[in-house]
Parts: sequence; structure tokens; C-alpha cells
Amino acid sequence: MGKSIAGITNIVDDLNTSSNTSALSAKQGKALKDELNIRGRLVGDIFPNRFNLALSASFPAFRIDQDITLNSTNHPDIFSLLYNEKLEINSITDFQIISAQDSGGNFQLTFANNADNIILFDSLYSDLQYHTGNTTAPFNYIDWKSITINSQIGGLAAGTYEITNIDPINLTLTINAPFSTGATSNILGSFYINRINTSTTTVKWRKVHDSVIRSPGGDAVPGVRLLDRSQGHRHPGGYEQFSIGSVPSGTALWYWGLMNQQVPDPINDGVNGNPRTGPTTRDRSLSAYLYMYIGTYVP
Repeated sequence: MGKSIAGITNIVDDLNTSSNTSALSAKQGKALKDELNIRGRLVGDIFPNRFNLALSASFPAFRIDQDITLNSTNHPDIFSLLYNEKLEINSITDFQIISAQDSGGNFQLTFANNADNIILFDSLYSDLQYHTGNTTAPFNYIDWKSITINSQIGGLAAGTYEITNIDPINLTLTINAPFSTGATSNILGSFYINRINTSTTTVKWRKVHDSVIRSPGGDAVPGVRLLDRSQGHRHPGGYEQFSIGSVPSGTALWYWGLMNQQVPDPINDGVNGNPRTGPTTRDRSLSAYLYMYIGTYVP
């Protein structure tokens, strides 16, 4: 029967057969079903529930639309997974740094200009916009992301550093560390999605709200939050016949010319009603709370 809901129901029903002298009461049966249902998940599973439930020993799951700090003592199972989760693009988790320069007294790192790093920076930039809540500077870098550097650069030791600025055009990011010159050959940077700077005992889940969950592919990188967007397209200019005068015989002289006109707003097509617009593009849907199952919870 495994861990399916049907299997759970069968287990409880079997305990309640007339030949079983230890039959459960209706309340006990419901409690066991609920317990087996929640415990029958894998750590890290995300699942919907219509009700707002708090993290507890009997419901070891948290809402993903809220920021939450987790630690190795109270949340040991999920902590291990989140602490070691690296940002991965096309099976690459360590990204090449080709130079380091001074930016306002701090280290600015430049990454190699290749397809994977372009996706890396586009994804990080989208996550930063999501984190800040707007698409234009200034951005909020507080409590956002860090980078882990594998080797020493000048006076900068290998380790984890807070990101304080990112430029997706030039593939550079600035970290909170005083600049000093040094070689940058064979330097790699990696991004642990949920770490809190240098802490080794805590991680932070950063909220995902009013969003759908996508499978990876293209610029959809697991663990990175993406803004909504529309498919790239263009509106062709319209050509219109107009007269610019007449010839001596009185016959009008006509030309076809490109008119500089704006594309009008969408209107009712007479069949499907008025277009509905808003700040995001979405399907018909039902809102529900999304939870992540954390396994063991120690109050």
C-alpha cells in the first residue's frame, strides 16, 4: 500500500475490523489517518492545504509564502537539505571568476562571459527583484544572497561573503569585503541558495508568494524566484493610403505611407467579454496555502 492516501485509509480500516480487539475510536482513527498522511511525505515535499496551519510537532511543515529561519537543532532533517542546496545550471554548480577589481573599496568579481553565467546572472537578478518587490534600482540586498569562493584572492580568504551589488549586463557582483590585489586564476564561486552568510547552524527560507511552481529548464533555475513576464513579441506598423496633392489633370496622387500610430488597447471582441487586466498574468485558479514538509521537528 506504500504511502498513498488509499493505503493509509486501508491501514486504519484494518485496525477497526470487528475481529480486532484493539479497534480505534473514531477520533483515534482520524488522528492516525492525519498523522500517517503528513508523515508519508518526503522531506522537502511541497503540498497544498486549504487551511492556515502553524508549524508544530503534529504538523511539521511551514508555509512557503513566509520568511522563516530554520536551524540544525529544531529542524534537523530539512536543515541538512537546505544548507547544502547549491544553485545549479546545466549540471554546473561552480562558476568561473575571471577577474577582481576595486569597487568603492570592496571586491567586485567579474565572471566569464558564457551561456551558463548569463543564465546565472539573469536568474540572480530576477530573484533580487522578487526579493526587493520592484524591478528598478535601488534594490534591497539585506538578507539576500551570498557567494562562496573556493580559493584566496589577494587578502581575501576562501569563504562565504554577502553580495551587495549585482550587474547582469557586465556579469559582475560586489561583495562585502575590503579590496586587495591578487591573482584570480582558477577561482570558482558557488551559491548556496538558503544559507545566511557564514552561519553553519541556520538557514533561511525566503518567501515565495502569489507564484506558481515550475519544472527546471531554460532560465527556470531550481531554487530561484522568477518574476512574471509575457512572451516577447512585436506589433507591425500599419500602412495607410493618403493623398499629398494632385497632378495638373486633377487626378489625385496617392502614396502608401507608414503611419506613426500607437497600438490601441485591447477591446471586447463581441464574443468573450471585456479583457481583464491586472499587474500579473495568471490562469483561472484557486488560492490555497503551500507548505514544505520538514520531517523531524523538535520544539
